[in-house]
Amino acid sequence: MGENRYPSEPIYVPHPNNPERGWLLTVVYDGNTDSSEVRIYKSRALETEPICRLGLPSVIPPSFHGTWKPS
Repeated sequence: MGENRYPSEPIYVPHPNNPERGWLLTVVYDGNTDSSEVRIYKSRALETEPICRLGLPSVIPPSFHGTWKPS
């Protein structure tokens, strides 16, 4: 994640056609810039850079976590 960057609890999102493949989503707080972003990783390639980084309009504290319920 880098120095002074703190990920929240990751959430696994399965691929709709193959539940063994999917993505991990996590919110990362950056203490260097006092900002937060969502990072999306391929679940089978966690050692690589995220496939997507989405800046958030406000800070999400490092203790934030949650559960997603499918509809």
